[in-house]
Amino acid sequence: MNTRISPLLVLAMLVPITLTASSQGAGPLVGWGRNDFGQTNVPSGTFTAVACGEDHCVAIRTDGTLIGWGMNDQGQINVPAGTFTAVAAGAWHSLAIRSDGALVGWGRDVESQVDVPAGTYTAVAAGYSHSLAIRSDGILVGWGFNNYGQINVPSGTFTAVAAGAGASHSLAIRSDGHGTLNAWGRNASGQTDVPAPNADFIAVAGALISAWRSAATARWPRGATIPTDRSMFRQARSRP
Repeated sequence: MNTRISPLLVLAMLVPITLTASSQGAGPLVGWGRNDFGQTNVPSGTFTAVACGEDHCVAIRTDGTLIGWGMNDQGQINVPAGTFTAVAAGAWHSLAIRSDGALVGWGRDVESQVDVPAGTYTAVAAGYSHSLAIRSDGILVGWGFNNYGQINVPSGTFTAVAAGAGASHSLAIRSDGHGTLNAWGRNASGQTDVPAPNADFIAVAGALISAWRSAATARWPRGATIPTDRSMFRQARSRP
């Protein structure tokens, strides 16, 4: 018998909708839901990005520094010093891209999910125990737990503008100018069955905790011109 697991933690940034690549939304955080580890006790201040794992959260302040709160049994909220442009949270690990493009990871590393590859990066995503990142040249790489092939990035020249990770599956939007979405990994509930038509996707995310391990995507309106600049896609992901 399937038992549905409801989302336990919700966070939102109170920011205006921004539609240009050069705009950066920032605002205070609010949180609600289960709070047994203080995961909805959001810090004060203004933020540009936030990510949540199973029982912890990590956010980027407007000055670029990181802050973490919630459960810390694996060191997942022991954030590094410096300034950052992107952040992601797995079940018990965290990842962030420094202002110079370098990628860092911390927290649980039993499955090598924080053993980040060298290079510079523009985007990062975290699954339950695996990680994905887009290099500065657009190449998508994956590492960590691979029991369902969730880090087996599609073969060939695969460049991406956005990536998402669920519990045991992965998703990425190709930089083909058409917004084509690829998905791979566990498919017990159809979570890698990309909906038709496979075009015009602009954002993607995978759920960590759900009996159906769901994926969510967004598209450009039909007939709209799809920009090829990756910064537009990254901004699209952060729209409230």
